Amino acid sequence: RPRRLWRVRRAGGRGAPLDGGLRRRGELRRVRLRPGQAGQPRARRAPVAPLERRRPEPGDGRARARGDAAARATLRRRAHRRRAAVPQRVDRFVSTYVLDLLSERDMYAVLDSAERALDPERGLLLLAGITWGWRDSARTALTTLLWEAVYRVRPQTVGGCRPQRLRPYLEAKGWRVVRSQRTLPAGFPWMVSEVIAARPPLPR
Repeated sequence: RPRRLWRVRRAGGRGAPLDGGLRRRGELRRVRLRPGQAGQPRARRAPVAPLERRRPEPGDGRARARGDAAARATLRRRAHRRRAAVPQRVDRFVSTYVLDLLSERDMYAVLDSAERALDPERGLLLLAGITWGWRDSARTALTTLLWEAVYRVRPQTVGGCRPQRLRPYLEAKGWRVVRSQRTLPAGFPWMVSEVIAARPPLPR
């Protein structure tokens, strides 16, 4: 079966330089080759128009830069309106069974964040966490003993929680404790919880 080949002959003869692609006007010839014969042209098509590429106008770059700057300014205005709509101070900051998972450094960082977020007059910090129950009942004393032993060996077994007293941490940062209450468990595990409500420190 004859094979079809496509050749491009540049305008200007055999000596015309080949610059790659159909940038200049050229002729497209379809040639049929038979086995053992030199190819001879069988059909010719009209010259193919060159592919034109649009050159950027002198002011395109500046217009694009102006458009990008306007878009950034719009985003900044929207972000500013969203921040203005959100109140800068809140009335309540609640943390339940979180501080007993953190190190002392992280605990103080949380208290500092609460101080910045709470309203200095109406703000109230509400904390809850497990604490020691040595004197509350025999069950709480035994559970506290086992909990402490397991926490020292494998903290992940008890979820990384440890009994602690929250009041000294608050008083060290200047928080004013309004109310403190211990709650006894109704079932297993028999661990006593401490619930504290405190006001932010007074302005220095």
